[in-house]
Amino acid sequence: MRSTSEVTRQSETLEKKLDPLLTSIFGADTVEYQRYLWAVTRLDTATMYYNRDTHIGLVREGLRLGVATSRAHLEAIKAGFLGELGDAGQTPAGTGGQMSGYDVAQVCLNGHAVNARSTVYPESNQDFCSRCGKETITSCLSCRTPIRGKLLDSGLMLSAYHPPAYCIKCGNAYPWTEATLSAARELVDELEDSLSADDREQLKDSFDDLVSDTPRTVLATSRFNKRLATKAGVGAASALREILVDIVSETAKKTLWPGS
Repeated sequence: MRSTSEVTRQSETLEKKLDPLLTSIFGADTVEYQRYLWAVTRLDTATMYYNRDTHIGLVREGLRLGVATSRAHLEAIKAGFLGELGDAGQTPAGTGGQMSGYDVAQVCLNGHAVNARSTVYPESNQDFCSRCGKETITSCLSCRTPIRGKLLDSGLMLSAYHPPAYCIKCGNAYPWTEATLSAARELVDELEDSLSADDREQLKDSFDDLVSDTPRTVLATSRFNKRLATKAGVGAASALREILVDIVSETAKKTLWPGS
């Protein structure tokens, strides 16, 4: 018969495996992650006493109830995920591109997604970003159109949320897009020892076509690889990747950094 300490160690081992599972599904510290964290990962629900050990029978019963609760919530997550997959082919098209089908996202000026469902979960809104301290916004600074967040009618919305690069109303770049492109161009200007002036200018000119899916995106990725990877070296290429990876278009990302 296993002791109380052995059963406790078993539950702690399982709990450590469940936390990264939630992170892989919802992303770290998202609203959905916080919503399910306690119910899914707290397996040992037995009452703990300060002056004596909890009886093994109570520990086992607490673990049984904790596992049952965790399993029920994981099944709910699974059902929501399957429902989202079933809706994925028709829901976005059904919105006609209107904001009515989407919640409003709250994003900081550096591009950190603070709350992709700011109206559904207003309690998770922040005036300033907990990651970098920058002010948060919920609308375009140019035209005041709300920043498109996650779909309102897609269940749990398990897919990760990435803030858009440009406003869908006026087409202007959001502050994080401008800041990222500016940082990338500054880095290129510092590569004067490995890139000619012409190479640096053409590389910087390619950034806008990397961020947007345009007829010139393929050409832009070719120039990026040719001038950066082959001339500037691995260190410069890696640094630019870290700067640009979150804002480049999916077409450019798949070509430049497969698997990102």
